[in-house]
Amino acid sequence: RGNYSASEHRLGPSILGDSTTNNVFRLAQELYQCTKESHIPDIIYRRSIPYLKISVGSEMAMMLRPEGFWVGNVRTIWAHLLLKHDWNRRLANEELNLYRDSDRSSEMDYRIWRDIYLSLKPSLLRICELGNEEAERKSIVPGELKFLWADAIASNLYNLKE
Repeated sequence: RGNYSASEHRLGPSILGDSTTNNVFRLAQELYQCTKESHIPDIIYRRSIPYLKISVGSEMAMMLRPEGFWVGNVRTIWAHLLLKHDWNRRLANEELNLYRDSDRSSEMDYRIWRDIYLSLKPSLLRICELGNEEAERKSIVPGELKFLWADAIASNLYNLKE
């Protein structure tokens, strides 16, 4: 339940049903010990846990080390695309749909999601800055966890996307 990506898609039982709790725990240990953000996708995919890919795995990493890792899920990717396309929702939606095309090999899928995950950092930091500016205008003091803040903003943006 603590992992929104897993909970939203009811993946917990499938993840634990097709793997062992110990395997998921070892993944969490590796993510926690990771010193380079660029290794996060490799660690997640190398474990090869069914149903536990970049969305659920990167959320695990962020929960374990919120000061250094970010979530790479549909919401953060859409927010990244929104910035990339100068706030054009139609273009962000179109590009996101291309990424969600399921007619690919798992290796191709891995490369696409790895590259997208690694490209998110600057956009999420920008979203954090924009959120801080808005918070300041409303006399709200945001916390220190930039990627957690950016994820919350991305989730709200995504909920308003239509």
